[in-house]
Amino acid sequence: MLLAGLAAPGAAGSFDIMGTVTVTADDSRLTLWVPFDGEEQEPYATRMAAGVMTIYTIDAFSGTPGESLGTPRLSLSLTIAGGTVRAGDLTYFSGPNAAVFGAGEGIGMLSFGRVTVEGATLSFEFVAQGQELDRTDFDAAEGGSRITLSGDVRVTFQD
Repeated sequence: MLLAGLAAPGAAGSFDIMGTVTVTADDSRLTLWVPFDGEEQEPYATRMAAGVMTIYTIDAFSGTPGESLGTPRLSLSLTIAGGTVRAGDLTYFSGPNAAVFGAGEGIGMLSFGRVTVEGATLSFEFVAQGQELDRTDFDAAEGGSRITLSGDVRVTFQD
């Protein structure tokens, strides 16, 4: 599971906006935003290329776009090789001190569609059946609940 920055966000400051993630979590529709911290030169979406393979990571937050990072929060990663999505994972933080759900790497179900890369911009759709994670080890929680997630992602990477 993608577990970067597990602490509940609450940072306030001035951020540029790298992109948006529109997500439906069960029946709730949210628009999350992907920040770039210009002061620290820290992108919350990255890409790393090696030959024909590129790994993308995206961390999207609720909160006031450009100003504050909050939960719900969605972290996604996907690997594209030769134009095909080869792997991916998702972590959904449903709220402060609330349930965390995961999909990918043998937990739940995660699929990607309509993946396009145009220059520095990545866009795609996703559908996931997330499994609640144990907050101590981030394995699937025994008897944990499930959540259905779907959405659209569009992010422009900083080069």
